[in-house]
Amino acid sequence: MKKLLVLLLVLILPIQAFGLANWDQSTFVYGAGLDEGEINTVADLLQIKDMDAVLSQPILGQDLMNYVGASQPDSYMISSALVTKKNDGSGISVEIMTPDNITLIAKEQYIGAAITAGVDDVDILIAAPYPVTGESALAGVYKAFEVNGEDLSKDAMKLAQEELELVGDITEDSQASEDFDDAKLSQAITEMKEEIIKVIEDQGQISREEIEKIVREILDKMDLTGVINQVHIENLINFFINFSKTSDLDFGKMKTQLENLSKELAPKLKEILKDAEESGLLEKIIAFFKDLFNRFSSFFD
Repeated sequence: MKKLLVLLLVLILPIQAFGLANWDQSTFVYGAGLDEGEINTVADLLQIKDMDAVLSQPILGQDLMNYVGASQPDSYMISSALVTKKNDGSGISVEIMTPDNITLIAKEQYIGAAITAGVDDVDILIAAPYPVTGESALAGVYKAFEVNGEDLSKDAMKLAQEELELVGDITEDSQASEDFDDAKLSQAITEMKEEIIKVIEDQGQISREEIEKIVREILDKMDLTGVINQVHIENLINFFINFSKTSDLDFGKMKTQLENLSKELAPKLKEILKDAEESGLLEKIIAFFKDLFNRFSSFFD
């Protein structure tokens, strides 16, 4: 009988350990569309010195289906990530190691989508061996959490992937405009989230009309109304309707994360304002800068 109990413990304990949050090593999640040479190239780009020192996993098209309900062939899964868990309160850090090869997603947009998915306290390095949109890298982050025993909400992951794809579509269609900048788009989406959360917390709910008003006012303030087409504006409104109805989002944690993201965007926005000033758009600069100053002042109230 004792031998039987020992045998059962031996069989059960490893299974239990796999279900617990692990994160003993950084996790390298590489696109399944890469061949062996490309995997090694990406590992070098992500500054992995010893493959035995990281947990390595492929991100498959089936993984994307499992996480967000979207199907992609393995050959489309190219962008890869190295994910390292940090101490509580560290926040989210993203660095794109191959900026010329991630064509549509900026690091702040990865952070914004990761916030939506419920990710926190990680360092994320992203790379691809040749130019790709970069949309599969976030799914790699989801897989890193899964293999380390942390479950993310499927509804939140699906919403985050929708956000990333929407940002990619807007960037692809708008980047030819001299008035477009990914930092402005990131800040606009960040502010939309903050305003919608505030209304929900104050009123318990938010209407489509209120969401549309917030989206259009912030796009106008960020000088993006004439840059982003009406189809994408409608898509933004619909995305935020879904955002407002997703029950698995932790608004309390998200508010702090969004404030931190705004602070990270501040230097880029300041540079944009400087360029605008040199172009003679002084009045808009003053109004924009006053609003930005008021936002950051409120962080310390």
